[in-house]
Amino acid sequence: MKVKVTYGMDIGHRENQEDAIRIDEEVYQEDNLIVLEEIYEAPAIFTVCDGMGGHESGEVASLWCAKESIKLKEATNAEDAQRIIFEIQKTSEKVLPHNSGTTVVAASIKNNKAIITNAGDSRAYLYREGKLTRISHDHSVVQELLDKGEITEEEAFKHSLKNLITLGIGPAFFYEWEKKRESAAFSRELILKTNDVILLCSDGLTDSLPDAEIERLLRERNTNCIKELLYKAKNNTFYSDNISIILMEIL
Repeated sequence: MKVKVTYGMDIGHRENQEDAIRIDEEVYQEDNLIVLEEIYEAPAIFTVCDGMGGHESGEVASLWCAKESIKLKEATNAEDAQRIIFEIQKTSEKVLPHNSGTTVVAASIKNNKAIITNAGDSRAYLYREGKLTRISHDHSVVQELLDKGEITEEEAFKHSLKNLITLGIGPAFFYEWEKKRESAAFSRELILKTNDVILLCSDGLTDSLPDAEIERLLRERNTNCIKELLYKAKNNTFYSDNISIILMEIL
């Protein structure tokens, strides 16, 4: 299976780039980056990590996690991925600065499937036959309200607590992992079809653009899509966050 990959990063209106991404064997943490249409052969691993503002050394945590995420390439199913991400968490508690943390969302592509794994609110989406579907699950206060039916998706998008996450990778999340251990992270398997597009992103995209707008831009299916997503996310709000996007089209 071959995958056509387009990816980009933008520092937004922040002083530091606290996002990091993995594109199979390479890891990036750049203020500005756009790469169009590289071809990869499965098995391959793709990751977005978002070091959290307000926590110590967010950029250190995200870069470390992006490097460690290569281990997810060895997962053969969702249970494997949960075990591996838990092992990464336990290592992080020994090597990362106290109270540091990062989100992570990863897609391991092999054979005819993707193994999606996430902790935090960096997201994975599937764009198939004109429809965009979220295939990760946020670990956040607002997601818990959504799961209980107490707020709508529209209310969640505008909610004042939407950036308050309940899980990630790093010492900051020690107690949450101790409670749930390997079941803490979300992981799922997805059978892939030709022309499917998987989108991985940090919340710099999803806090600025609603899913309907992301779907509209993906529907155009042109090489400028990544540029438009980055531009609109950066300029939609004055206080835009770091933005990282990976688009994977199944060939």
